[in-house]
Amino acid sequence: MPIRQPITKRTRLAAVMTAAVAVASVVVASPAHAKPLRAECSRVTNVGLTIRDGNLIKGSGSATLCGSGYLVVTVQRLRALGRWESVGTPGTSESGAPVSAIFNCSGSGTFTYRTEAYQRVPQINGRFISDYFNHSNKIRVSC
Repeated sequence: MPIRQPITKRTRLAAVMTAAVAVASVVVASPAHAKPLRAECSRVTNVGLTIRDGNLIKGSGSATLCGSGYLVVTVQRLRALGRWESVGTPGTSESGAPVSAIFNCSGSGTFTYRTEAYQRVPQINGRFISDYFNHSNKIRVSC
């Protein structure tokens, strides 16, 4: 015949805590309003090389948008204190298709340039709460 252990406050508390954690795990892991995750799509932001073509600084980018959001590609130049400034004409795409950005650097002096591609993703009430950034190589140019 098995020996019975007396139920103490400590064992009773442990049993209650174990049951509470089990119930909370089920509630948190599977809320009734949760939407299934889209496993077939992962967001990717691609950026091409930044190049100089005469007085033009050119960059390009593309993205996998997973059905929502938009892509912006900009040429940026390095300013004082390490701050990057977007310059020129940005390229935008709502489909994630490849787009280009161009900046005419004529007469602007010597700067370091790069291309930035980023996605804006609407997730709650149409508000953009997620950004997916990628940056290209850097080039030093005198125009």
